[in-house]
Amino acid sequence: MLPVMWKRLGVVVALLQLVGCGDDDPVASGSGGVGGGAGASMGGNASGGATASGGSAGSGGGGAGGAAGAGAGGSSSGGAGSGGGPTACDYQVGTSGVLVIEAEALSLSGSWQIASAEPGFTGSGYIVWTGASQNNNPGQGLLSAALQFDTAGRYRFRFRNRIGQGTNTTEHNDTWLRFPDAAAHYGMKLSNGLESRRYPRPSCEDASFMAQLESLAQVSSAGCPNGTSADGWLKVYSSGATNWSWSTNTSDNDAHPLFVEIAAPGVFTLQLSARADHHLLDRIVISREDVASSVAEDTSLGATACP
Repeated sequence: MLPVMWKRLGVVVALLQLVGCGDDDPVASGSGGVGGGAGASMGGNASGGATASGGSAGSGGGGAGGAAGAGAGGSSSGGAGSGGGPTACDYQVGTSGVLVIEAEALSLSGSWQIASAEPGFTGSGYIVWTGASQNNNPGQGLLSAALQFDTAGRYRFRFRNRIGQGTNTTEHNDTWLRFPDAAAHYGMKLSNGLESRRYPRPSCEDASFMAQLESLAQVSSAGCPNGTSADGWLKVYSSGATNWSWSTNTSDNDAHPLFVEIAAPGVFTLQLSARADHHLLDRIVISREDVASSVAEDTSLGATACP
């Protein structure tokens, strides 16, 4: 875990390099489904119009969950978002500002399996966690990918997903997420042009760090997500996803779409791990926040693998 002073250094880096990021203004629904990028990053102007409200967060077959650690100045490992992770990439942001991963192409571990029984998937199938739920135990069934970002800024994370068992959409609907070497990752929703941010633990438990964020003109509140968390992991859930959906949020019953801040071009690590059993993941998309949802969620886009 990085010392607090390095987290603070990461904040300074992000403040200097992310001033004036995009001004996209689509709307993110309470279910976290469609929705463009929102607002500006830590040093920019919050001119985006994305809002997210409501949205029940599931327990994924067990207790409620939240998640953890990295926050805006650093992470559970690596540097303050300056490419301190891997050097070779698996996927890259394409010319349209969108990075696409077919989940079944990831290197699977633990009880993740590739399946194709549910129709409507993209690619050659989807993945499903068939082991026990890991509601308070992030890091099990770890999936990793090295991502190339050629432009600093704030990017939105979403996955195409659905529940894979039963009809209760607050069960079997979540997976753990972490960006261990990016400048920051967090949930963010806009209200009246101001950002509400939910950082993973333990960063969100640093009162002075949260106060520093709340001193920014565009941030109305900063704190921990509703639910449990640890070591930089955020619980990412869908709402109402009995069919394939882009609903992707964190913070139980207080839906916040997911964002990652990249302070400088480089290669950074995406990590997913199992939480709910029978949560189906079809594809993963990371897009610049100025990219419209209609572009980011276009299922005709191919995977953006590195050469």
